[in-house]
Amino acid sequence: MDLTQLKQNFKDELLKHYSNKDTVNTYVSDAFFLENRGEEIGIDLQKIISDGVIPDFFVRKLEDHFVATYCNYKNPHNYALFLKSALQLLLDFVGGKELTEPHMPTTDENELIEDNIDFLTMINDVMEQIRCDYISYGFVTERDFEWTVQKLLWGMIKKANLPYMVFNSYPIEPGTHRSTSVDLIIVKEGTSYKDVENGESQAELVVEFKFEPSGKRAEICNEKLPVVFWKDGVMKDIERVSRFFNDNKAKVALAVFVDEGGRYRNHNPGSQSEWIDLGDYGTDEYNVSILWTVFCH
Repeated sequence: MDLTQLKQNFKDELLKHYSNKDTVNTYVSDAFFLENRGEEIGIDLQKIISDGVIPDFFVRKLEDHFVATYCNYKNPHNYALFLKSALQLLLDFVGGKELTEPHMPTTDENELIEDNIDFLTMINDVMEQIRCDYISYGFVTERDFEWTVQKLLWGMIKKANLPYMVFNSYPIEPGTHRSTSVDLIIVKEGTSYKDVENGESQAELVVEFKFEPSGKRAEICNEKLPVVFWKDGVMKDIERVSRFFNDNKAKVALAVFVDEGGRYRNHNPGSQSEWIDLGDYGTDEYNVSILWTVFCH
């Protein structure tokens, strides 16, 4: 079945019935919502069109998809119902039935709140993935950890088809020195670093990382330790992300310090921060803790 041709024919027919082109485009877009997402949601659009029947689990699976992919809708149930109505309109067209306008929820009911996509929950889920199998990652440097987080975030964003980008070493304040950059950032597609620098756009999430490897690991040279210093490293990162947040550079700002051997575990960073103990993973080489500092509304 040629979905591209079907989509065009459906649109042409709708234009004969409805004068508002934006409304027609909405109907077409929602009727074909599953074209690129059906496989991951577990609903076969072509089978529905061939059978001429929308399965009973349609609305439930769409609601589950919205939750699992961090898409925050004001009313996911109503939006799923509208997608179902738009799809039924398509089936009526394919079946040669008279077209009737589907129920369209109000903007408040179906609007995707892009500004409220839960990136804090997303990065928490990334950290949980890392926690569950920490040793297997074999982190040696800060960049190893940072790259892993970046890769996992990218995977989640692409899977959900969200219009956002993930960058590392991204300029966030005016200047040419590397100190004006943030370790990791998520911004909307089309946002340039100049937009963030001059305050025309906000980052969705910024993260500063520090990583202190365990000196008990055979592959780590003790002579180079510590690689992280408390005042000029960990506390400076916390001050930086606090500034980024307070200066409206970012909606959510994080400082993440991975302390593999417990070197700084007894240090008190302040009330804004929390130590999360991952444990020793059954070996004498690790005693992993993560210092997690969050600034958000």
